[in-house]
Amino acid sequence: MVRTPCSESTSRSSPAEVHGLLGENGSGKSTLIKILNGFHTPNSGSLQIAVSPSAMPLAPGQFRELGLSFVHQDLGLIPELSVLENLRVGELIANRSSWIAWRTERQRASETFARYGLKLDPAAMVSELTQTERALLADRSRRRGHTHEAGRERNSPRTARARRADGLFAA
Repeated sequence: MVRTPCSESTSRSSPAEVHGLLGENGSGKSTLIKILNGFHTPNSGSLQIAVSPSAMPLAPGQFRELGLSFVHQDLGLIPELSVLENLRVGELIANRSSWIAWRTERQRASETFARYGLKLDPAAMVSELTQTERALLADRSRRRGHTHEAGRERNSPRTARARRADGLFAA
């Protein structure tokens, strides 16, 4: 039997748990996260969330619907841009539009940060943030809680877990 990254991997967790994925270089940590993100197709295996099996491969972004969230070693932030610009860079690229209502977006970002107890200034340069602040920003950016999705997220049972996890970074 040829062993490949992620072969023979099993993980179990309960709702609201936060886990770290540790291992040697080449052990499959990144591969597993990319499979769960929907970027890679697994050779075999299955995924079960609660009592429901999830068909593999996952569609890109489907992990959010399953209540999964990841904080990557590379946070995917651009240090030369502001906090707000980092939050909106994906939209700029996806829409191929250069127009964003910056004043409105600054206000939305500030409100979201306040709601989650984050002391982030939307105008601050990412290069000036601490590592903890960068991790929190990356998490917020991935969840996009500062946009029209905020109502859905606010009413989600995942929100309490997210706040507890965010509190871990603030410690």
